[in-house]
Amino acid sequence: MENFNKTRKDDERTAFEDRVYKAYQLNWMLTHGYGLSDLMHIIVDRIAQDVDEDAENAMTCGVHVKQMADATRYEFLTEGEFNHGEMFACKDEFLENEYLERDIMRNILARMPESDKEKALYEKYTNNHLMNVITKKQLADALEEE
Repeated sequence: MENFNKTRKDDERTAFEDRVYKAYQLNWMLTHGYGLSDLMHIIVDRIAQDVDEDAENAMTCGVHVKQMADATRYEFLTEGEFNHGEMFACKDEFLENEYLERDIMRNILARMPESDKEKALYEKYTNNHLMNVITKKQLADALEEE
């Protein structure tokens, strides 16, 4: 039962981190002068390039087009960029940096539905995260002393 509760708590935390990362991505786009139409334009252009490169399969197989669209979306989110090489941080980088910056997160959380609930979860999870960082650092320091 203890493992089930731990897994459930981990799942809840991951779901929270996913929600705030998506909100961060939108916030990043807005603060850098981009909108959803810019994102769609980039993705549509990339899909068009893929179709041009594999036109025969794209025209005859709807499943293939969906796979191409999914691959293009994934490629953009992992390796893509807006004009001038700008791009928001990947999720891991976000969680290690912007996520821990209270001013940045205050702005992001204020824009989210149920922002009071999200703020409370943020406080809960970042306090735990910061305690884990301190514990790991203390452990590393103690090991160096030995």
